[in-house]
Amino acid sequence: MKMPDEKGKLYRYTITIRDANRDFKDVRFDPLYTSFEDYNMAINVMKPTYKENETITLMVENWGPNHITCSMDWKIYKKKIDEWEKVAQEEEKGPFTDIGHAIIPSAWNMDYLDVDDTSVLLIPGNHVRIVLDRFSLKKGQYKLVGKLGSSENRFLLEDEFEVIK
Repeated sequence: MKMPDEKGKLYRYTITIRDANRDFKDVRFDPLYTSFEDYNMAINVMKPTYKENETITLMVENWGPNHITCSMDWKIYKKKIDEWEKVAQEEEKGPFTDIGHAIIPSAWNMDYLDVDDTSVLLIPGNHVRIVLDRFSLKKGQYKLVGKLGSSENRFLLEDEFEVIK
């Protein structure tokens, strides 16, 4: 299906579920396309200061009007004098490390929203809390960088925080 190129429109696919008597039972709406020109989103590290090796928690918010996707491939950089150096992520630990990540495909192909292969959907007016527990951070100044938006409109958002002893 070719989507119209009109700004300010939201398209959706609707499935209505009925029983054998054709009585209404449920409805499901899936967003298919948004073409607003504005993107309003933010990432915020939950605290300005963390202790060494403490788990980092951040909030990603989508104020709309577009549906966006949020990459789960977060990067952390440590300030070294006047430059930012990427911090390596540790290997996953636990009983399920050898089987990899579970990928659950959506009912409808939404590739037009994906910023990368790890994207998760974030509809307008919603937020997601993300825990980053695979980084060993020592004392210093850090910044967190994430990709948000859609496949055609990608944005890098960042927030800074400090790690103390």
